[in-house]
Amino acid sequence: MSSQYETDVSIHEDFAERFKSIFSDLNNTQIAEKLGLTHVAVQNYVKGRRLPTADVLMRISNVTSVSIDWLLTGQGEQFLATKVEF
Repeated sequence: MSSQYETDVSIHEDFAERFKSIFSDLNNTQIAEKLGLTHVAVQNYVKGRRLPTADVLMRISNVTSVSIDWLLTGQGEQFLATKVEF
């Protein structure tokens, strides 16, 4: 039986892998500029230390056309059929 801590760590690490995969051609500073975030915030996502807020998830989705569901769970279609403006 896994603990809640192990589950939380796994969710963060899984998100980090998906986040890195959609920005694989950019460094953390470039990602931060593209999303309007601090370098530290991006570093926390890349390292799996934190999950983004709903607002940041929407920004990521808008900039990349990637599904928020896929970003968080890895399930469903990776890309949105149409770009959504927020």
